[in-house]
Amino acid sequence: MAAFAWGYLAFAMSVNTLLVTVFVAPWGVLLALPTILLAWAAKRALPKKINYDHITGLSLGKGIDLDNPDKPKIVPVILEDEALNLGFLAIGGPKSGKTVAAIVVLLYITQKRQEGWAYFEGKGDKDIYQQCVSCGAVPDKFFSSELPSTDTLNVFSGPTESVIDRLTQVLIISDSEYYKTAQRAALRAVVPLIKALDKPAILRDLYVVFSRDEAAQYVINLAKEQGVAADTIEVANAFFSLDAETRKNDINGLLTRMSLFVTGGIADRLNAYAPTLDMEQASKENLRVYLHMPYTNMAKDIGILLTEQVGVISQNRQLYESNRTPWPLLFDDWGSFFYSNIGPITARCRSAKMPVSFLFQSKGQTDRVEHGNHFTTEVTDNIGGLFVLRVNGNDTAKWAAQQFGEYESKSLNVTDNKQHASQGRSTRWEPRIQPSTLKNLNAGEAMISCLVSGENGASENKRYKARFPLPDFSTADSIDWPVVEAGIPNDECEGLHLWRDFMDRDRLAQLQQEILSEAVAGTDIPVQQPQPMVTDI
Repeated sequence: MAAFAWGYLAFAMSVNTLLVTVFVAPWGVLLALPTILLAWAAKRALPKKINYDHITGLSLGKGIDLDNPDKPKIVPVILEDEALNLGFLAIGGPKSGKTVAAIVVLLYITQKRQEGWAYFEGKGDKDIYQQCVSCGAVPDKFFSSELPSTDTLNVFSGPTESVIDRLTQVLIISDSEYYKTAQRAALRAVVPLIKALDKPAILRDLYVVFSRDEAAQYVINLAKEQGVAADTIEVANAFFSLDAETRKNDINGLLTRMSLFVTGGIADRLNAYAPTLDMEQASKENLRVYLHMPYTNMAKDIGILLTEQVGVISQNRQLYESNRTPWPLLFDDWGSFFYSNIGPITARCRSAKMPVSFLFQSKGQTDRVEHGNHFTTEVTDNIGGLFVLRVNGNDTAKWAAQQFGEYESKSLNVTDNKQHASQGRSTRWEPRIQPSTLKNLNAGEAMISCLVSGENGASENKRYKARFPLPDFSTADSIDWPVVEAGIPNDECEGLHLWRDFMDRDRLAQLQQEILSEAVAGTDIPVQQPQPMVTDI
């Protein structure tokens, strides 16, 4: 506004100078140079008009400009790259076309921008994957919490502190503050010890250290051999020196939760020494990652583990990568997966060129993210675009309509009676969109509010009614779930291998024999065959 005011002031002064020159005094010609300078300043200071013809982004074809609904204009609608790189929020009820809109964005990023993405898909419907692949948004990596043939993960990978944080989020669920504190202390005592070793580790290794005395002593001895910091070893020693019965009781809940991730059908895909999907590597290589996560309690836990890994990736990109290629993250129908830390993590992602976009059915799903009704405000304050498709609930429709603001409506008022006749124009502010309008949109139609940028920092918030184009899904029915090539089996990988060595009785007996043989080597002590000694902590 300041530039606007100064521009018009300069313009007025230059006009006044010209009038003086022509009509008042010939010496006014001496003011010609100042006049020219003032005119130039006026032109520089006046607000720049954005040239919409040169905007690059996702074209939605023709739409209606809603700046003044009384005078609607048919215009080309383009979701600018700059806006998409800030992320978007899409609201739409079932069958409104919300997921198709997400696929349209993924297809654009894949084909036009030739960049990677991560699609956190919470519905789990097969046709969503089929549509992505059939139109050309083909993922490079595919992980499913339900299907057996997918890429593998190592949920124990990453910096020590981040591993402790994510395991705390997922594994510690006790209502007792005493047990919460004890279990956090257990993680802080043992995780740094395992991570300090020069061998790859998985969550199964942590489980074995907690549940087998021999494994705990083995890891401590190994840490001493490898020269691990004395304080790290001492903290672990102090933990394992606690009364056995008390220690077992304190971490029982932790072990029970951990058992869900180290046993059962999905455990092998979460505990790979050489995982086929490394989220951090995927972001560096600009890969397209499809995370098929139909909602279950297990899927939510895995989703938290992955989201925490995303937080580490964004932190590393901020600290160590100066030339970052955008790696967009789309969370589709992810409301049930939210937990307390997702707000801070997604905020950091936006700063690391990992624009976060959310697709929800209602405002209520965003409000409950942090149990404080702040997340909706945080998202709408930071996104580059809001897409409102057909909504069902009254509260969501009212809130969504408010996001498009008001406009100045002018009308002609005529009074005609025997005593007095007059006419005049009145001005009032009206909602740009009525809630009822949002409840009657066709599938794929959307009211859109998005940023459009121009030169020298100029920008506008444009509002449109448009329709997301329907990609070519003609071959979708012929596409099946992917069959992912198996990675290197754990037994063939370098790793700590505590699960293999300490959870099998025969293998444990062999290991004990080897340890005993080494202990008596060079002495006359006879070697006796030890019995397997598997002691639960």
